[in-house]
Amino acid sequence: MTVLVLTVDQRSSRGAPDRVSDALAALEALPVSPLLAFERTAGDEFQGVLDDPASLAPLIERLLRDDAWNIGLGFGDVDLPHPASARAGTAGSEAQASPGSGSEAA
Repeated sequence: MTVLVLTVDQRSSRGAPDRVSDALAALEALPVSPLLAFERTAGDEFQGVLDDPASLAPLIERLLRDDAWNIGLGFGDVDLPHPASARAGTAGSEAQASPGSGSEAA
């Protein structure tokens, strides 16, 4: 199964208030249904897994409006059955990440 993994990291988080909870609430309010819900993965970072490429535009647009996030996009095959959490996923052998993003398919 091919999926898209959106990994989002707050910029300048050491000198700014944590914005992850607000961002998660904003993304949850959008009319998209991630395969695996967005969740905090570490400190000021969160991740979600999508199986519909059309979901990307509204999610990324919403994050860009805040001008506070580094956004990584990974895509590729995942092992099935997929886990209940984006944090627990493993990538198949053909996983790809966008250049310089540092993200990996979950």
